[in-house]
Parts: sequence; structure tokens; C-alpha cells
Amino acid sequence: MIVDDNQTNRRIFEELLKSWHVRALSVDTPLGGLAALSEGAASGAPFDLVLLDCMMPGMDGFEFAERVRADTQLNTTRIVMVSSAAQAGHAEKCRQLGIVRYMTKPVIQSDLLNALLTVFGVDTAHDMPAPGPAAESDHVRRPLRILLAEDGKVNQRVAIGLLPQARP
Repeated sequence: MIVDDNQTNRRIFEELLKSWHVRALSVDTPLGGLAALSEGAASGAPFDLVLLDCMMPGMDGFEFAERVRADTQLNTTRIVMVSSAAQAGHAEKCRQLGIVRYMTKPVIQSDLLNALLTVFGVDTAHDMPAPGPAAESDHVRRPLRILLAEDGKVNQRVAIGLLPQARP
């Protein structure tokens, strides 16, 4: 899910995701994001990751993260915070709230790709073994919903090949 009050920023992330064949919901308010997270959890299709703008009117990204962490249905959702201006104290707030990554805008596609692969525990070593056949239990698990962005065609193919191994 993308939560950002700025239409241009949302559109950029939406287009990046679309180019990677990654489905994402984009919302323009923190309250809309919280409602969508709750709806997803209640329907059995929780979001795996939120790409969250830090500075929004009414409720900033940190308050959004606090509310997510306080809700037992949502508190395992991974959050990547994106800010147009890093400020003193943000890193500590992120640690306290369990925000898995803090990035500054403009976000470089390859940096975001690396961050997401790390967040989902994908080993990016070149000598990684090819994935084996899926276990029977893999067929009953719900698909991951993640944000993946990379501008290099070769890196795109590598990342797409690694994503099936991203299961925690």
C-alpha cells in the first residue's frame, strides 16, 4: 500500500509498481490507509508492506505507524517510511516504532529494490541456488503484496526471479 498525500508521489510509485506487475493500493490520507489496512486484515488479505510518506497534514507518518503498531490486527505490517527531508530524531522514532526502513525522496529505484529485498529477507548473493519445487504447504499460503521498483531491465529480471523466495 502507498500512503502519501501528494498525488505526484503516489503516481510515481504506482507506475513503478505497475511496471513490475506488482499490485498496490494507493491512498491519499493516513485515515484512508488505516481503514484499508483494517479492511484487508478483516478480509483475510492483509497488506505485507506500507510505503508511507512521513509528512502529511493532519496525521504524519509517525502517528500512522503508532496506530498500526497499537492495533493487534495490523502490528506485523512492515512499514517503509519515505520523507522529503530527513530530520534529527527520525531514525530513533523509526526504531521505536518498528519501521523497517527510512528513505529520503527522491527514492532511487535500485535503492528501494534493495531495501525491499532486505525487508523480505531475500538473499541477493549471485551464487544463490535456484528455487526448488514448491512444497504442498506453499500452495495454500496467500501471495505477498510488496512494492518492488528497479529501473534496470536485467535487475528487474533478477529481482522477479528472487521474489518467489521472499516468503518469511
